[in-house]
Amino acid sequence: MRYDINDFLVRERLRRFAVLESGLIQLRRIHDPDRLLARVCETVVACCEFDRVLLSQVEGSTWRPWRSYAVAEGPAERAFRSWLTEVPEIRLEHLLLESEMIRRREATIVFPTTDGRRISPSFAQVSELISYVAAPLQPAGEVIGFLHADYQHRDVNNLDLDVLAAFALAFDQVFERAVLLRRLEEQRKQIRITMQSVDAALDQFATAEIAFAARNNSETLSRSTKHPMPSSGLAELEAILTRRELEVLTLMATGGTNSRIAEKLVITPDTVKSHVKRILRKLRVDNRAEAISKYLRLTLGRTET
Repeated sequence: MRYDINDFLVRERLRRFAVLESGLIQLRRIHDPDRLLARVCETVVACCEFDRVLLSQVEGSTWRPWRSYAVAEGPAERAFRSWLTEVPEIRLEHLLLESEMIRRREATIVFPTTDGRRISPSFAQVSELISYVAAPLQPAGEVIGFLHADYQHRDVNNLDLDVLAAFALAFDQVFERAVLLRRLEEQRKQIRITMQSVDAALDQFATAEIAFAARNNSETLSRSTKHPMPSSGLAELEAILTRRELEVLTLMATGGTNSRIAEKLVITPDTVKSHVKRILRKLRVDNRAEAISKYLRLTLGRTET
């Protein structure tokens, strides 16, 4: 008989944990923390085979019963849900069993007949508990809530305690992953918004640079208009050089380097080099100094010494 009883207990344990695992498979497919919290009570009833489950929150030294689910909708359950709508707050006093769960970070089994003084009176009265098992929820190593589970017409046992403790441990991992995935998605959204802002700022900066360069070019031409070249020298240069080459030569005469000229005219340094080569060839000089000297003689009316 002892052998048969032991065999039954082993097979029952294996069966309960197999049902638990099948329920956890469904739960692991949910990646949203809010949906997980909305489904947890119903899932515990289904895969842990309890009659009623309570999900509660822990905030500092306050215990807040939050949501419940039961297989039967009787007067006791309706009264319990009405109590929950009042958002009850229970102080986690030193003698409460829930306080002990926070300190020890492990599940517990409770029998009101022997542990009555360590149970919240209002909770015990409205829930009409016979006995129950409870487990802390601690997804990030800190207790943030509890799961309480019981049966309507019989006591809980140590197997019930082990099953709920295993569920709570698995739920901690599933919930922590869901929270991390949500944070990752929020970071991705923030990065996309930031990148869009940077892209817009770069576009604005590039537009401003082009406008600035165009304005500088206009100012340069305006200054040259205020101090016009002698008509004969200007006519000779315009007959030899293109308008762009004349602009490059003018900037060369003011001491501009190829890179500076490129910035002023919004062209590349290589393009400036090409213009300089053509200017030297057209003016029949060997270097930049000779080109500048010839430019000054023609524009300022100097005579060769």
